[in-house]
Amino acid sequence: DTRSLVLACRAGQSLSATISGGGSCVSIRGGGSSMRTVTGSGDNYITVFNSCSNLVRFSITITVI
Repeated sequence: DTRSLVLACRAGQSLSATISGGGSCVSIRGGGSSMRTVTGSGDNYITVFNSCSNLVRFSITITVI
C-alpha cells in the first residue's frame, strides 16, 4: 500500500521526514525510515510504503525549515 503526502514549500527549504513505529513494514520512498532533501517551489511529495499485507500503526515527523 502506498500513500503520498503533499507539502507546499518555497524553493530551497530543508525538508526532512522520519517514520517511527511500523517495524520493517513501513518505509519512505527510497527504502529507509528517514529522508532529507532540499525543496522545489510548490508541491513536494513524501511517499510512504507499507510492504506488509496487514494494518500497521506508525507516525511520521516532518520538518520544513
